[in-house]
Amino acid sequence: MGHFSLGYWGHRGSQTDDPVLGRVSPHYRRPEHPAENTLPAFRAALDDGADGLEIDVMMSCDGALVVTHSNDLSQHVFTVQQQGESREGYVRGRTLNDLRALPVGVHRNGTIPTLSEVFDLLHTYSAQHPDRKLTLNIEMKDVKGTFDPPDRDAMVEALAHAIRASGWPPERVVVSSFAREDLVAMAAQKTGVGLGMLFTSPEEAGQPIYKGRETKETYLGFTPQTINETCQMVEGLTALHPELGSITGETMRAAASEGLAVNPWFDHERHPSEDRERLRDKVQLAKAAGVNEMHLITNFPAAMRGLKLQPAALAHGKEGANSPAR
Repeated sequence: MGHFSLGYWGHRGSQTDDPVLGRVSPHYRRPEHPAENTLPAFRAALDDGADGLEIDVMMSCDGALVVTHSNDLSQHVFTVQQQGESREGYVRGRTLNDLRALPVGVHRNGTIPTLSEVFDLLHTYSAQHPDRKLTLNIEMKDVKGTFDPPDRDAMVEALAHAIRASGWPPERVVVSSFAREDLVAMAAQKTGVGLGMLFTSPEEAGQPIYKGRETKETYLGFTPQTINETCQMVEGLTALHPELGSITGETMRAAASEGLAVNPWFDHERHPSEDRERLRDKVQLAKAAGVNEMHLITNFPAAMRGLKLQPAALAHGKEGANSPAR
């Protein structure tokens, strides 16, 4: 068994709010707490020891790549607006200036950043902490779940251009999506970034991703079969991003046989202190199967790191802030 690297990526930042589901824990009730997918939240995640950031990116109507979770502004933005304010509209229907004017977060204290600003933050932070090898995981949100998807090529080309223009090492960027065709299109851009396939929880598997597209792509469950099919379809695939609960010994062996990293996300994430044994079991399954690299995409990077999840019996490398993030 080879070296195993375990790290943590800040999910939309660190201890981010989730107003859509009404889960506002005591961590988020402080007025100074930054809103998810904002520059202060990303800075907080890095200060909490995250090895990288997970962000959601889509395009405004004037071609700007902005960082926010949902194209439908009634989610994650207008859910926290005050009574009487407009709760309609889409990111794809607004200009960058319009989007900048929207206060976001439980405390209405955040603004929507651009992708270039996130790259600037990483450059600044990396210069201050040269020993930290930080990764940026960009999820292509596009307009999933809506009936009027824009041209995929425009989104992919804009994203590829932004990555090249950022000056950030492409080997420390992962572009992820629930749609395999997004990754196929990104692979064709030859940017040198990693490609991560997102898999959904069993409850959502089979549901359409882009409701208005003739392709009728659906969200994929995480199985050896879907892993194999994705590897055949996506040239240069580097990582699998399943929901944590769908990790099994069988899926981890399939991932290891393809030499892929596994970067799980959480559906209804609990605080790590409440989920210690399940987390430890899933990490052990990955290591025992021969997976070489794993990053947990978490709202709680500091607490997650404090659990010291790498099992001593299988440890082959150092779990810490400097664990490799390829």
